[in-house]
Amino acid sequence: MIQKNRDLFIIGSVFLFVLCGISYAYWKFLVPKDPVVVLNDCLVLKFPSEDQIHLLKSYPISDENGLKGYPYTFSVRNVCNEMVRFQVNMETLLSNGKKLPDEYLKVGFEEEGILKSISKLESSLFTVNSFRSENHVYRLFTGMLDANQEKNFSLRLWMDNEQVTKDMYFNAEYVGKLSVVPRDIESIPTFVSQLKTVPLVMEGSGLEEFFPNDLSFCDNCNNIEYRYVGSDPNNYVVFNNELWRVIGLVNTPEGQRVKLIRDESIGMYSWDTSEMFINDGLGINEWSHSFLKQYLNEPFYQSFFSYSKEMIDDVSWNINNFLNQSIYASEQYNDQVENVGFWKGLVGLMSPNDYRYAISEASCYEISMNEWNYTKCMDNNWLSLKNSWTLFSTFSNSSQVYYVSSLGTVDYGNANQSFHVYPSVYLKTNVRVFQGNGEKENPFLLI
Repeated sequence: MIQKNRDLFIIGSVFLFVLCGISYAYWKFLVPKDPVVVLNDCLVLKFPSEDQIHLLKSYPISDENGLKGYPYTFSVRNVCNEMVRFQVNMETLLSNGKKLPDEYLKVGFEEEGILKSISKLESSLFTVNSFRSENHVYRLFTGMLDANQEKNFSLRLWMDNEQVTKDMYFNAEYVGKLSVVPRDIESIPTFVSQLKTVPLVMEGSGLEEFFPNDLSFCDNCNNIEYRYVGSDPNNYVVFNNELWRVIGLVNTPEGQRVKLIRDESIGMYSWDTSEMFINDGLGINEWSHSFLKQYLNEPFYQSFFSYSKEMIDDVSWNINNFLNQSIYASEQYNDQVENVGFWKGLVGLMSPNDYRYAISEASCYEISMNEWNYTKCMDNNWLSLKNSWTLFSTFSNSSQVYYVSSLGTVDYGNANQSFHVYPSVYLKTNVRVFQGNGEKENPFLLI
């Protein structure tokens, strides 16, 4: 039989591994430069200090032989002066090839050399607001550490002999990761509180303060908003196992919420369509009855993983008719609340205000928005998503909607035209940042 290499990547508190259902396979453990990871204020996770490469038989074997396999070991230490609870999870990820079903796998878990469980992976299914997970989450172990206590743990994974012999499954692979999460979720900072601790910038890319001029539409708003600006700020976040970006901490009638936008377009769609006898077939620019609103909040929303749906807040979106794209950025916060109309929903789009306030070039604040085809204005705005729809429509025409043009200006077109769609959502205030600093290579991970 052919031997193949498979890698186990350790990223923060996550161990990624691949098990192949062929005759033999290697597990290779790649240890990070820093073998110590702080999970929260109390828990510290330690990895092995050297690479370990061991041959593991990956054809179906008995429990007895499975427990003889070489384990992966790690330790968790409590550095606080009080007891802390934690949980060890296995998360199944999507495979690029033929996937080995979860029910084919068994897990042996040890605490301080004492076997705690032998179980089929599928029997440990656990519902949790997981991060960067694409499929099921399984709870392997729940434990506690006394003050300043440290414990060692071992994991073995093998193919269940009884299951696989019933239905042979060759040349398939299982891809998953092991994660350690605190059970005391209150100790993990919320995304709202996390953003308020990010260092602010006065120029360049980063997080800036903005001061709304009128908060009359909102009883629970704050007089300060925080928005990411510049060409490429560190505002990347993993949401629904996709890369999204943080627009900022934005006011809504329900209070301040973290607003996200998908990093990649989901395709080109019409904002709305209509019969030829209605607006000459050009569509109607009323968001609450539009095709795009229906698509984003029904089929698109239903495609989200359940834990992602639980993170999205059902809030009131400003669908204000944008009176004049020629106004200046310094005037826009006033315009944002004039003739305010709201739509309550789950998935929307960025507004022209989001686009305007993502720019870091001060001189562009004195240039009208329909003249933003200057390179310095486009290159210093991470939301310069060319040929993409916004949420706002024109006031003077019943079919026209604002979009970001290929030149970087905000222009208007008929609702039946096709432009890129970058969905946007508001997160609930209890969504927490488990890990990451917002860099593209180390995005915020949510729970």
